[in-house]
Amino acid sequence: MSEMTRSTFLKRATAAELAILGALGPAAGRSLAGTAATPRRGGTLHVGVIGNGPSETYNPAVLNSPIDFLHASTVFDPLVRIGPNFNFVPGLALRWVANKTATAYEIHLRPGVRWHDGKPFTADDVIYTMRTMGSPSHFGHFAVASVNLRGLQKKGALIVHVPMSRPQARLSDLFSFVNTLIVQNGTKDFSKPVGTGPFKLQSFAPGQQSTATRNADYWDSPRPYVDQLVITSLSDPPSGLNALQAGQVDAVYPIPFPIAAAKKQNPSSSSWALIEQTGGFHQTIYMRADLAPFKDPRVRLAMKLIPDRKKMIDTVLSGFGEPGNDLFGKSLPNYATLPQHDQDIARAKSLLKAAGRAGMHVTLQTSDGLPGLTDAAAFYAQEAAKAGVKVDVKTVPGPAYFNPSLLYMKMPFAQDSWPIVSLAHAYNLLGTSTAPVNEGHYHDPAFDALVTKAESTLAPGRAKSSWAAAQRRFWQDSSYIVWGLRHSTSGVAAKVEGWERGWLYPLGDLKVWNWWLNS
Repeated sequence: MSEMTRSTFLKRATAAELAILGALGPAAGRSLAGTAATPRRGGTLHVGVIGNGPSETYNPAVLNSPIDFLHASTVFDPLVRIGPNFNFVPGLALRWVANKTATAYEIHLRPGVRWHDGKPFTADDVIYTMRTMGSPSHFGHFAVASVNLRGLQKKGALIVHVPMSRPQARLSDLFSFVNTLIVQNGTKDFSKPVGTGPFKLQSFAPGQQSTATRNADYWDSPRPYVDQLVITSLSDPPSGLNALQAGQVDAVYPIPFPIAAAKKQNPSSSSWALIEQTGGFHQTIYMRADLAPFKDPRVRLAMKLIPDRKKMIDTVLSGFGEPGNDLFGKSLPNYATLPQHDQDIARAKSLLKAAGRAGMHVTLQTSDGLPGLTDAAAFYAQEAAKAGVKVDVKTVPGPAYFNPSLLYMKMPFAQDSWPIVSLAHAYNLLGTSTAPVNEGHYHDPAFDALVTKAESTLAPGRAKSSWAAAQRRFWQDSSYIVWGLRHSTSGVAAKVEGWERGWLYPLGDLKVWNWWLNS
């Protein structure tokens, strides 16, 4: 394979992308800043997001794609919201009161909240949601892993008593991610769900489109500002750009990286604005640690030492990101600063030889369902050849790739991209033996014990040390290559205001209810 550089990457752009690049030339245009002072009520907001085919859903238990994150977060609410700069703010829960040993909590809920069908929101809804999360197949299982679910008690209409099976220093941090959205007591059918969120779902055709109307009784009044929200499932990023340019949608995710780079250089070149959000979706390549050749930790470490990460960011993401270090949660509290894993071909070869895997041949599965995956796979295959590893790249359509009943969590060597809200979220979701989304099938009792100790440690200084020990073991041994933190690149039309208040935060908090239309 010829070396993949940024120039050759640009040559890989589709004809549609190249046409759009041409349209971003020196033509005059408005510089968009979303600066209107007073929100305006009314209108229909059309949003296009890369789709996930017939497996699209509103069910928080199985959300694992950007469009489904948007679906559910517009209809349901979390107990804890995520604000800018990784700050947590109250959602449906106003206070979390722990005892001195953090072995029990009382969650004080927001009063006056009603479900879309008019029923009052109460402690019963939270208890029901938490108990459904007790299933290991629920993608929010990580949040209740330390909760004694049988012991949950209602103390008045708006207080939940939460006994713990072990101390949990910051339980609230685990209840902000989309898989922990609160559903109504007894809900089993999510074809037309009833939530407490800013919009009421009216119609939903998976893989095509959904329509929702403004919740006039929303507790976070005067939001939402638009009367109707239409979410369109996009077949690919170029089709979204074309729809945005043609005025068929008002916002689109994602913007292909070459287009985003050209737009960033010439921001006033057309009638739409680029939204770049830093922080990072963690771009990963994972290896099945329960299968050969990745059962051997020497092979896993060798694969981590193959890519030139800075070059990978510049080439694959057009500079929209920063190198990762095979850990989750960079910039979050208690993130460990460890020596940077970077390209070391000589050591990779030595490790593979010691493991009896010199010259091995593997298949890396990828998908165009998330930004940057297919080109990252091609780049990694090119780098692996330097270590004598032959990597075949197999591209799979997103609807199969991310469907748990088909390929998801079954592939031996594959990719993903994750927003992370806290270290406890990351490692209980993806890394421990009981993690509901243990893509790499990594089972290490020593790591599990280190995570348990870290999240149970109340003193901040000792907690930081405990988290450092857990991360060092994961960094050395795990089945994840976290090669980069991808910036989010989205596009928004001139008539949309308020988007600087939140859109596709790197933490998965999508706040379109803050937006309004100026025309």
